[in-house]
Order: sequence, then C-alpha cells, then structure tokens
Amino acid sequence: MRSTTRVRLRRISQGLFLACFFVLFLILVDAPAGTDQLAHDMGFRWSPAFVLCLADPLASLSAFVAGRGADHLIIVPLVVIALCLVIPRWFCSHVCPLGTLIDLAGALRGKRREKSLAGLKFIKYGLLGAVVVFALLAIPVTGLLTPLPILTRAVRAGAELLARRISVHVLWLGALFVILSLSLLRRRFWCNYLCPTGAFLSVLSRFSLRRRTKTDACVECGRCAEACSFDAVHPSTFDAGADCAYCGQCARVCKPDAIRFGPAAAPVPLNIGRREFIAGACVTGGLLAVGGPLSLMRSPVLLRPPGALPEDDFLARCVRCGQCAQTCPGPAISLAGLEVGLAAYGTPVVVPERAGCSPNCNNCGRVCPTGAITHLPLDEKNSVVMGTARFRQDLCLPIREEENCLVCYDICNKAGHKAIELEDLVVYLDDSFDALEDTRTVLKIPRIDPSKCTGCGLCVMACMEKNVRERGVLAKPAVWIDPERKPADGRIEEKEEEVKT
Repeated sequence: MRSTTRVRLRRISQGLFLACFFVLFLILVDAPAGTDQLAHDMGFRWSPAFVLCLADPLASLSAFVAGRGADHLIIVPLVVIALCLVIPRWFCSHVCPLGTLIDLAGALRGKRREKSLAGLKFIKYGLLGAVVVFALLAIPVTGLLTPLPILTRAVRAGAELLARRISVHVLWLGALFVILSLSLLRRRFWCNYLCPTGAFLSVLSRFSLRRRTKTDACVECGRCAEACSFDAVHPSTFDAGADCAYCGQCARVCKPDAIRFGPAAAPVPLNIGRREFIAGACVTGGLLAVGGPLSLMRSPVLLRPPGALPEDDFLARCVRCGQCAQTCPGPAISLAGLEVGLAAYGTPVVVPERAGCSPNCNNCGRVCPTGAITHLPLDEKNSVVMGTARFRQDLCLPIREEENCLVCYDICNKAGHKAIELEDLVVYLDDSFDALEDTRTVLKIPRIDPSKCTGCGLCVMACMEKNVRERGVLAKPAVWIDPERKPADGRIEEKEEEVKT
C-alpha cells in the first residue's frame, strides 16, 4: 500500500470514529427526553459503550481487574488488544477520538522542526505502573488518567456549561484544554509522554506481527524522525521503536523510498534506559504514596442508582465515565464531587431533590460499560431497594397540623410503589370545650411502609417542587432518603439521625 494512501485511510478512520463519538454523545444527551423509547431500543448495549469507554483497553481492563470480575463486554477491549498485536498501536493512530483532536490541535503549530523529547517517556510508563498497581489493589484510577473517560467527562462538562449549569466537573474541560494546548509544544505531547493507555499499547506493540522497518536504501536524511508525530523513530539510527503507531507518515516524506511496512522479524525494544526506568519507578511510587491513602479514605454512605453493585465492588468496577448520568431523565443521577473523597469522586449518585428515579427507565444499567450498574428489566429494577424514605417531623405540613399535603402520597401511588400510607388525624380549629362540630378538620398524616419503599426519591422530588420551589413554604423537602440499604431479612431499623446524601 502506498504511503499516501495509508495516511489518507488513517485520516478517514480517525474522522469516522470522532464523528461516531460525538453522534453517540448527542444521542445520550437527548436520551432523557425519550426515556421509554430509549429503554426499549437500547438492547444493543455495545455501540455507546464501545465508543465512549470500553474501546480504551487500559480503562476497561483495569476496571474489570479492580472489580475482580467481568462480563461478555470484556470482549471489546480484548478485540482492541488483538488488533494492536497485529497493527502496532492501531487504537492510538486510527481510533482514539482524543488523539484525533490532539492531531487537529497540533496542526496549528505548522511544520516547524521538532526536537525529540524521548527522555520524558518515563512519565507515561510511571503512570502505567501506578494504574496497574492500583487496579491490583481494587482501586481503579484509570478513569482519571486515560483518554476516553477524560474526553467523555470534558465534553459532558462543556454541555453542562452551555446549559448554564456550572459544577466542579467543569475542571475536566480545563484538563482537555491543557492536553490540546500541549500539542503546540510538541505534536501529540499527551500521547507520547503522558498517556498511560499509550504506554500500555507500546508494551503490547513490542510483539506486534507487523512492523515498520528501513531498507538498505536509507540515506539517513532524518526526514522520517522529523515527520513522526509519535516520537517513535530513533534520531540516530532511524529505526522505529515500540511507540511506532504504523501511521505511515514517515514513509510519506521518505525520498529514497527506504521505509517498508510488513511482517515483524522480532520484538522491538522499548528504548527505556536505566535512568528513565528509575525515574518512571519514582513516578509510580509517588502516585502510590499520595493517591493510596486518599483512595482508601471511606466516603459517606451515598444513594446509588438501582442495580449498583455492593459499594466496594461498585467503586472498584466504576470507571467514572458518566454515561449513566448522561442518559438519566431529570437527571436524577449526578456525579459525586471531591467532597465525598477521592475514592468515590466521579461516581454516580442519585440526587432526589433534583429528580427521582423514574419507574419507566433503566437506562443507567443499559449504558454502564463495565457492569458497575447491573442492567435490570424494568419490573426487577423497580423492586430494587436503593434506600428508605424518612419524614422530617418538624417540616411535614400535615404532621405539624397545618394543612393537608398529599404530593408525596400521590406520586408514590402513581409510580406503583404504594409505600406511603395515610392516617386520619382529627384537629380542632377551636380549642374551647364547647367547640362546634364544624370547627373540626381531618388531616391525612403520611407514614412510610419500609417493606414497600425502594428509596426512589420521587416523594422528595415532589415535595421539593411543590412546597419549596413553587409555594416557598418550606426551606427544604419534608422527606429525605436514607441511603442505608435494606438488610437481607427485609427489616429496616428506624434511625433518628439523618445521613448525608
């Protein structure tokens, strides 16, 4: 295949995958508007998961390792790895949407001569080492360091900013800006010196079946080393190391046609010297020393979406991609901030003050790429206990004997849970002994039946909307969700204190 054709096909592949990423992102953005239809049509879970998260082999595999389990979706990263064993770093050069954006940003710097910064490659290998150790310790940090989760959160933050919703997650948009800006310093700076996924695929690509080689026609002009955006060509020998992404750019500028792409004769070295290895080990050790204690800090009990694995397994399996929040109507699901600790940062939590969990939706389980949220049929999902509703005795209007208010009762019945019962309370408007019958009124006092409550939060949402936002008679909802889950025997002990949700 001619070099120009190879480069053009690569550009077409990059464009298609980038377009696919944004199209699927827009589909997920619009998902809450058509919850029922989406839940019906999205039986094929693979496509959004493939583009948005699972195709990043380091992110998905580390989540499966940290979670000590996997499902059939693990075939996606395994296919990517298999292709990278045939074509070196195929994911980096032909698929990764973040890499494509980095290429576009790098084009702004023109064709200036670039000096190799191969001495900085120890950073990405140090990050890779930290990711592997954290995964073995059941602490997934790849969602904070790998390209597709970073890009997904950054684009989501941009969408929230356009919708005039500002949160701490907008920092990911700043992270994306920094990553793209680094390309003005050196093409694909992030990919070559910082990306742990790139380091992982470089290690694998040592054993790829195909390889870029030079022939005896090489006159050592150095054009190939200057043209290589992956900093894979050694500037003195002009041989390509394990960082070669088989992109064909070097052959395109080779005047004597001295570069060939074909079967590999033997594995290629990583070109990591003793100093670089020691420096990389220091990076790994530093991250473990700082991130280990922070990651092991216990977060408060959080209200998780229905179908979420037990907390420890959930934290290990979740890659913090945000797809569940993207498809949630309301949205009821939000991404936890740093206030819950590093271990739970970026994980999905249900915020019933904003929206309750819709009984007609199971999108979060459908789009979760790693199984941290189990996909459940609607009838099974609606019976999963997320927590238990509790009344604030000092706020509930009927309990305070002020007026009847049935918003929580009505929405609970409409959702089909019927977990709120009403008790009659006779209240005399006139406290005198000879009060007339017509001065008496009957208030309906709501009571929670713990055996029926799933903690969906619809009652909280209704009270928030009616009594806080619309009428302004309350400063906060009179009902809240205790995120402590129901014990196996089905009994729930009444709690006096409120747990932070």
